[in-house]
Amino acid sequence: MHGYIFYQLKYFIKEVEGREIWNEVTKKAFGKDELFLASQAYEDEKLFKIVGTLVEEYGYDLNDTLFRFGEYIAPKLLNSYKAFVKSSWRAADLIDNTEDVIHKAVRVRMKGATPPELQTERTAPDTVMMKYTSGRKLCWVLRGIATGVAKHYGQRASFKEHLCMLEGASECKIEIHIEG
Repeated sequence: MHGYIFYQLKYFIKEVEGREIWNEVTKKAFGKDELFLASQAYEDEKLFKIVGTLVEEYGYDLNDTLFRFGEYIAPKLLNSYKAFVKSSWRAADLIDNTEDVIHKAVRVRMKGATPPELQTERTAPDTVMMKYTSGRKLCWVLRGIATGVAKHYGQRASFKEHLCMLEGASECKIEIHIEG
């Protein structure tokens, strides 16, 4: 997984819980302080250990934490990839074009990067049907990112789940409706 995700997770945890908790979490997860560089790639398992420690040791709700992290990281991702985002786009446009524009750029910028595979279909001007496929099964992060993207544009996102990998499906199929 891209080190930028770990870098942002560190600041998300520090912002939500306070500065010292990051070191506590990494010590509990790995037995020592762990340093993550934004320019490196790391094993997916490390992310799951960190989030698992928040759930097990600090009583966090797994899906809520993943959602809030997605929402937190959305403006940072938008800033990092703003050169690829058309100024005429709104939230539904960006969501609809994430795979072809943003994920393509991620794969070029960092060799070996494996963002989730997204297939989208615009079912209405304000609605995107998204198929999400990833062995990481981080569909709650996806929902958070979509919510953060909508907020960036002064809009709101709502979701209707048709299939979910967390419930045994081979992919997530989520209808994302944008209001405002």
